[in-house]
Amino acid sequence: MEALYLVILVASTSAFECDFREKTFLEELLQSSDRSGSMDTDLFIWPDHTVYYMFQDSVSDEDREVIADTMKKIEEKTCLDFRETRRRRRKTLVIRTEGSYPYCPACYWFGILCPSKNGGSVRTTPWCSKDFYCPYVFQGTTTMSLRFNLPFCGRLDKRFEGLVLHELFHALGIIHTQSRPDRDDYVRVNMESVKAAHRSNYGPKCRHCHTFGLPYECDSVMHYGYKDFASIGRMMAWFAPTMTSVDSSCYITPDGGELPTSVDWAMVNRAQRCPERP
Repeated sequence: MEALYLVILVASTSAFECDFREKTFLEELLQSSDRSGSMDTDLFIWPDHTVYYMFQDSVSDEDREVIADTMKKIEEKTCLDFRETRRRRRKTLVIRTEGSYPYCPACYWFGILCPSKNGGSVRTTPWCSKDFYCPYVFQGTTTMSLRFNLPFCGRLDKRFEGLVLHELFHALGIIHTQSRPDRDDYVRVNMESVKAAHRSNYGPKCRHCHTFGLPYECDSVMHYGYKDFASIGRMMAWFAPTMTSVDSSCYITPDGGELPTSVDWAMVNRAQRCPERP
């Protein structure tokens, strides 16, 4: 997600963008993916439904707490168990924060001058091809890196909770919805309206990803909004949106879905092979 941030107090302007530009595994495999589909590889399956994670020193104690609280919400909706660890495991999620924010004390204690923009990305090794093809079942050691552009100052409003869930879903193998194989039935990607450096986030469609027969949702927490990476800028994106709906069931929000839908949760459960709940 692109590093965009303003010091303003209007919560409704909060936004985030998820960007996979670097030549790394999850960029190649998720950069053209879509917000409600699942990778066709065991690389993203967490053994015994347990996600071992570590915080790097860059993550403040306050942010560790709110991120861990968000993990608990995934535990409540899935069969997954998040466990913090101090040593590397066969598969480990490493979480870090880049950059700093000088007004965190005011934000944390008084709820003012909080960052209104943030972003994140997920990277992992080994890698799959750019068109999401993973020609093997990986049995070795896997490290996933989850990076946030800025600290949260110990506060998560609805949009930033959506950001944390969005990135954690990537680590669980869920991809961006606008690259599902059936994307063109619901949205048209206006590639000329997308910043040139970020067009890879919108294509090609994922031909090897599972949808599990679940419906395409334009308000999924994994779906981009029409402002994301708009070449004309976010403030003017209404005049040149990055995506346009072509189906009456699809309402593309400005900044993507804020929180997971029931379909998003079903996607995670099926991607992680959770047993059916009674």
